[in-house]
Amino acid sequence: MTAPDTYFARNGRVCQIEVRFTGTEAKTLRGNARIEASSFSKPVRYENVITGESFESDIIDLPIGPRAPKVGGYYFQYFPLRYFYCARVSKGLMELYMVESFQNAQLIQCSFTQEIRYIAHYIPLNDRKIENRLHDRLKRIQSDM
Repeated sequence: MTAPDTYFARNGRVCQIEVRFTGTEAKTLRGNARIEASSFSKPVRYENVITGESFESDIIDLPIGPRAPKVGGYYFQYFPLRYFYCARVSKGLMELYMVESFQNAQLIQCSFTQEIRYIAHYIPLNDRKIENRLHDRLKRIQSDM
């Protein structure tokens, strides 16, 4: 087995694999493309209990994050799960690193610039253990660039 790093598994020969199956009733997706199943989400209904107004929206479309990015802050998004680091903010733009995203069993990393208004779609990360792992990966990304 060849792992991208040692956070979840080590490189080497696998001598035993333990597998647990859970019965789930679902429609099977078939096709010639590999699909990240977590990218599908049902709409969620939100209701203002005071006014009685309600609407439906996918959770990824809701601006539930902060209004302003924090330089040095880690963030995440779901569907699929991705972790980001805010490296810089300047002139209405933020420079982000996608520090960790596993797609089709591959670790994907990149850096990009985006308008600050989109920070509302990023959720601040408040988990020290995950932040430590991401910090190590971030150092490797920055040393490769």
